[in-house]
Amino acid sequence: MATPALRRISADIKAVIDQSNPAITNLESLEDNIYVWTGVLLPASAPYDKGAFKFTITFPAEYPFKPPEVKFNTPIYHVNVDEKENLMCLPITTAAEWKPTMRMTNVFDAILKNFEQPNLSHPVRADLGELYTKDRATYNKRAEEHIKKNALKR
Repeated sequence: MATPALRRISADIKAVIDQSNPAITNLESLEDNIYVWTGVLLPASAPYDKGAFKFTITFPAEYPFKPPEVKFNTPIYHVNVDEKENLMCLPITTAAEWKPTMRMTNVFDAILKNFEQPNLSHPVRADLGELYTKDRATYNKRAEEHIKKNALKR
């Protein structure tokens, strides 16, 4: 018998797939674990539009009452992505902001918006937040170099 969490995860997967967003590809749950999704993100905003980024989303057993965790398997040079664990800090997925009515379509919208407009008021990497603010051209150049070295080809 499917639990409420499993029913909700299944509905959310279907909604994201039905949305047919070209920036989200290869979205699937692990064969033996629907609580873990993998996929590839194709941001449209420079400098991230030059690469493809594998991600993993892990749902807690209490989903949707607790938020999912978004982690990139591809290293990313980004203000809001932790350098060591590649976790993306999104306000929408914090315990303080998350609401059970939120859907994975909302989470993916927030992820893509974060590539367009990083959250500079709460940078995970303060050094990159400062560089982004003070010298955007250098930030973009370093991000492009990092993408060439680490990202998947499109």
